[in-house]
Amino acid sequence: MNPTNIDKLMELGWACGLELRRDAPEAWRLANLNLGLFGETAVVRKATGCPKRVLDVGCGKGSLSFLLAENFLADCLGVDLSAGEIRQARAAQRDAPQGDHLEFVLDDGRKYARSLAGEGRKFDLAMSIGATFIFGTFEDTVQALAPCLADGGIMAIGEAVLNDVEGAETFRKEVAAEIALLTDYELLQVIEQKGYDLTYMIEASLRDWDRYESLQWLALHRNLADHPGDETARAFWERKRKERAAYMRKERKYLGWKIFVLERLSNLEP
Repeated sequence: MNPTNIDKLMELGWACGLELRRDAPEAWRLANLNLGLFGETAVVRKATGCPKRVLDVGCGKGSLSFLLAENFLADCLGVDLSAGEIRQARAAQRDAPQGDHLEFVLDDGRKYARSLAGEGRKFDLAMSIGATFIFGTFEDTVQALAPCLADGGIMAIGEAVLNDVEGAETFRKEVAAEIALLTDYELLQVIEQKGYDLTYMIEASLRDWDRYESLQWLALHRNLADHPGDETARAFWERKRKERAAYMRKERKYLGWKIFVLERLSNLEP
């Protein structure tokens, strides 16, 4: 799950300390954010001219890794358990301008992160964007990615959140009893208890959410229209129809989605 748009993902790269490539095809997006990001990069993060090592757990087809490798000085390692997703990522990698800065591994993200830590492989940025289910919870994700961070490394986690604090308990009981959804404040408490400082936060808008959800409705409708006798296509459409009702009835009001950028509190010690 990742309903954020490309502008916000470019902002994520900046917030995580990645240096923009001189020939970055999407550089104009940062320049147009009206946040002064383009000019502040060298001030906020010391420029080194060296690629940062990036771990992307639950990378899917590698969309975020591609975006970061093509626009920033980054060597990205993507991991996913879906053979189909990794196959598509590797196929796209062959024609990508920065393909030599990308690697995709077919494996269970939880086990692979553990093996990386065991081998002593470290990353400047470790992220799991919309894939905390791989590890269990947000807290589990922080704990699993922590051993993969190099000194001064940064962590980025994308997660669904409960927007309405007052309605949180009602929503949990009625809609999300089996999902460990937390409010922003509850997630902040987890972050600090784990020894991290929340240094940046990027929020998907309601428009981002609606687009993310409705693109699925559109795709499944057209797929079933093209294959009216396909039982699998109908089953996917039926499931999404039920999910759509829940989204319109409750989720659209209570659910939000954010990317949290974390840095170790120990980095602040003299």
